[in-house]
Amino acid sequence: MPNRFLNHLPPTEAAAALELSEEEMALCRVVYRVSEEDSQMYYFHSLWDSGKSYADEYVLLPFQSVYKGLSAQEYPKGMVFANVEGSSGDHSGDGRSWRQVMKAALEGKYIWNTCCGELDTIYRSDNHKAVGEFTCTNGGREKPKYPDFENGIWMQGAHVLMGSTASGTVGKGQDVCLLPLCENHNIYAGITGKYGTGYYMKLNRPMKAVVLSGYLSLS
Repeated sequence: MPNRFLNHLPPTEAAAALELSEEEMALCRVVYRVSEEDSQMYYFHSLWDSGKSYADEYVLLPFQSVYKGLSAQEYPKGMVFANVEGSSGDHSGDGRSWRQVMKAALEGKYIWNTCCGELDTIYRSDNHKAVGEFTCTNGGREKPKYPDFENGIWMQGAHVLMGSTASGTVGKGQDVCLLPLCENHNIYAGITGKYGTGYYMKLNRPMKAVVLSGYLSLS
C-alpha cells in the first residue's frame, strides 16, 4: 500500500490553517490510525518509519505536540506548578484545541471543565506570598461561565511545569504537561508585565496532568 500523507486532519479550522515547509513535511511525521468506530477519529500509532508502507487505515501527519497519556502519578491537592513560557506556538498534531485534548484525556477520570488552580489565588515566585488582587476569570466561581466548554474562551488547556514555583521554558521535542486553567491563572501579567510569568499556582484538587510529547517540534 502507498503511504498516505496528510497536512492536517479535517474538519477543524486549526488543522486547515497549518502551514509547513517541504522540508518539515518530509522529515517530521507521526503515524495515526483511523478509529474503527468513527472514521473522523484518529489515534496515535507510532513515529513514522520512512522504510515502511502503511495500510489504508493509517495516515501520516506533521510532528507537533501529541497526546501521550496521563501522568504516572496523581498530584495531590496543594501541589505547586507554574506556567511554561513561550508555549503559545505549540499546537496539537491533529488540529484539536488543547481544550479538546484535555476533555478527551480527562473526561470520566478527572474534572476537565473547571479551573484546577486554587480559586482566586496565585503566589509570587520571588517571595512566595499570595497576590492579593488576583481573581479567577470566572469571578471566583468554579462552575464554568459558558456551558460550551470547547468554545468558551475563559477555560484553557495550559502548558505547565509540575512541582515548579517559577515559570520557565521547555526544550523542543521534550514532554510537557497540560492542566485545565482559567484564562487569568494562565496569562496573568500583573507582576512582570509579561503573560504567565512571575508567579506559581497550587492545585485545588487531586488530579493527574495530561502529558504531551514533541513540544514545539515545528516552531
